[in-house]
Amino acid sequence: MNINDIDIYPDKINLNDLHYIECGDGWKDLIIDLFSEIAPQISTKKESIKILQIKEKYGQLRVYFSSDKYNENINNIIYKYENLSKKICELCGDKSTIVTSGWIKNLCNSCYTNSK
Repeated sequence: MNINDIDIYPDKINLNDLHYIECGDGWKDLIIDLFSEIAPQISTKKESIKILQIKEKYGQLRVYFSSDKYNENINNIIYKYENLSKKICELCGDKSTIVTSGWIKNLCNSCYTNSK
């Protein structure tokens, strides 16, 4: 996944410190939906959030950010999408389950079979 693919709110969600995304393309729509829900929470041009890292950890999406001021709604939205990622294949975006084979991954049956 390319950073430009998710840079849909450059005036509100700053991706300048995000050098790469450490998860599969299957979560791209999830990340776009996440940003679409976060953007209205940012009320002024002076306010923005800075995305520091987007990655997979223990089979689910993780989004780390910093903000000019604390906003509990943004924290709750990110938590919601991290939980939603537990049911979406990281590689293709289909319905999935958590699988372990040394690493904890979130894959659909087809992607799991193809990854062996």
